[in-house]
Amino acid sequence: MGTQLANRVALWVSVALLLGVALGAIPTFLIFHGSKSSSTELGTVLVAKRLILKGTSGRSIAAQNLFVVRTVPKAQMAPTAISDPAVLQRRVAAGDIYQNQQLATSDFTTRH
Repeated sequence: MGTQLANRVALWVSVALLLGVALGAIPTFLIFHGSKSSSTELGTVLVAKRLILKGTSGRSIAAQNLFVVRTVPKAQMAPTAISDPAVLQRRVAAGDIYQNQQLATSDFTTRH
């Protein structure tokens, strides 16, 4: 009889421990899942199709369709990434912009 009681107590302790672990895992999952979904937020950026030489006007870049619009995770966007081609107007490339490089306002200067 003592062995049966010990087995029942052990069973209930095991059930209680498993239940506690499961209930503890739920908030951890929710916190992790929430942070993961915010890190996969997407943004739009203009990316150079080919080499854009220093001094090339934004108007020429747009007219010659030298960029492609891409959707990327916001965490991978350049800090001053350009998402609107209108931003290129009245600007010139301050330096060479390489193929597959994101276009950023820091890559351009205004005309003098």
